[in-house]
Amino acid sequence: MLNDNSTNTKNFTTGFFGKLTGFADFIKYNASGNEIQSVDSWLQEGLALAKLKFKNEWKSYYDKISKINFIYPFTDTGNFTIGVMSPSYDKSGRGYPFLIFRNIEKKTSEPYYLIPSFYNRLFESFEEVLEENKMIQDTANLKAVMDNLNQFGSKNPNTLNDYKNFVSRSDLNSLFGFDDNEVIQLNNYFEKNIKIFQHLICIKFNSAGTQSDSNLIISFYIQLIQTLFKNQNISPAVFWINYDENSGVIYFTFSKPTSKDFIDLLLNNNDTGISVNTTDQYFIGNGKNLIQDDLQINYSLSLTEFLNYIKTHLN
Repeated sequence: MLNDNSTNTKNFTTGFFGKLTGFADFIKYNASGNEIQSVDSWLQEGLALAKLKFKNEWKSYYDKISKINFIYPFTDTGNFTIGVMSPSYDKSGRGYPFLIFRNIEKKTSEPYYLIPSFYNRLFESFEEVLEENKMIQDTANLKAVMDNLNQFGSKNPNTLNDYKNFVSRSDLNSLFGFDDNEVIQLNNYFEKNIKIFQHLICIKFNSAGTQSDSNLIISFYIQLIQTLFKNQNISPAVFWINYDENSGVIYFTFSKPTSKDFIDLLLNNNDTGISVNTTDQYFIGNGKNLIQDDLQINYSLSLTEFLNYIKTHLN
């Protein structure tokens, strides 16, 4: 747990915090801001509820968690926190994720959904560093890596044009993997692939896109969810897990996540499907009724055309 009482809200450096098996307790670097305190509080409360609810079984769920990329806007500061987290333990076997993160300034002039694409190189580096440092017993080298990441972790200046080109040249078939002759009924597709919990919205995705398009795809799904739920001007917390190059799951919440939301994330993060059996008290429904009844679309629509089309057919 973070106990630093600093009120720094201008800490834009890259850092880490959490637990690793080579250490007796929490380790941290550049983790003194209110932004990380907010993320830490949510994780602490979520883990406490998981242990209370599932007793000794909570570890079986925790250990199945994959690396989770995240954008966390509910910091009560002028910054967002972005990063990657992975389940971990300290030397004594006490569980808590290990996170590598950066705080970034909120800018209303920049589309929120482009954050994964603006910082695509940073997210990729976070994942690599996380994997390479799971077994360390000294933090000196990892701190140096964090300092180096500060030197090149700026935004990709071509992001906006790259995204516009991506959504204009990509059609539904290439992104969603529909068969060429398949009739697309949006209600059926959203019923199958969107689950709505008490606060979280979960969407499974399958993509035929290339690895270089991966963060552009995440940006598209953020824009899609903002459109479907008529919240284009609200910045959701976003958590996404890549099962492989072409599939994964993304979670959204338009309000500050609670410990119950952590439970939903804990239980529904693997590629065997979205389970609602153990959290049915938090499960509300699916995406079937987001679009007007029996709406069918052409699989060859570009993603730009698709977004514009559904805006006029929302329930």
